[in-house]
Amino acid sequence: MYDHLAEKLDAGKTVLIDGGTGTDLEKRGAQMVGAAWCAFATETSPEILASVHDDYIAVGAEVIATNTYATTLPMIEEAGHDKEKWEKLTIQSFEIAKASAERAAAPVAVAGSFSVMRPVTPGTDQRDPAYSISEEAERTLLADQANLLKDLGCDLIIMEMMRDNHRSVWATEIAIATGLPVWIGISCRANEAGEVRGYNDPDIPFRDIAPNILSMGGVAAGIMHSDINVTQPALDIVRETWDGPLMAYPESGFFKMPEWQFSDLTPEEFAAVCCGWVDNGVQIIGGCCGVSVDHIAALSAALDG
Repeated sequence: MYDHLAEKLDAGKTVLIDGGTGTDLEKRGAQMVGAAWCAFATETSPEILASVHDDYIAVGAEVIATNTYATTLPMIEEAGHDKEKWEKLTIQSFEIAKASAERAAAPVAVAGSFSVMRPVTPGTDQRDPAYSISEEAERTLLADQANLLKDLGCDLIIMEMMRDNHRSVWATEIAIATGLPVWIGISCRANEAGEVRGYNDPDIPFRDIAPNILSMGGVAAGIMHSDINVTQPALDIVRETWDGPLMAYPESGFFKMPEWQFSDLTPEEFAAVCCGWVDNGVQIIGGCCGVSVDHIAALSAALDG
């Protein structure tokens, strides 16, 4: 299935991806868990998850991501479960996404969402400083995560919210070692002066983070889960060290664990900004948290136009 995407990217064409699966689950009534956000919705609301994938495909998404962003072993353990539960949720997430892709009339790839999400301070989106793990143990967790996504049959791995100079670099390196195509999504924020900074490290310039992650390789890279207004300057920084296909899928709103706080970004506004990025060279386009099926439908229509 990835060959179809590779051909489009090689030809300079645009690939449309889905929107915010986790926030769509929340909006449609799936249960969010304080310690692991949308991870358990795969098990408690499988029919809602299937409808989310189906609806994105119906409006033109060519890539759908598994609901595994929050399904990392540390998050599952924080919620009081074990590795067996983590594996079960990951497998079920893939199976639901794969079934939706197989129902599609046109080719749809299943991307294994691979994150470095770890326990956060309640009511925030910032990591809990009490969480600590050695590099060796972290690498083992990340390898288990990447290899399971490969073994299940994901068409590609999409690295989501890469954001620092250690765990994100290790995760990207490990994902690439699976041999699957890897798309690298990096997140960032702007400080009060408008300078692009690390998502969780406001004291570190984004320019000091992105090159370290991008140096691992991959077949596509760009900016995701970042404010729509900071995405373009961040893409400019990515371009300084990346000459492969560019990707952009911004957030809309902000996170207050375990619920997303939605903004009033209209589908038309979202589509207009995204089309500007496409005109400026972005080939892989879509949305992240807070971006709904309506937003992707408007973008799909605008791209068709």
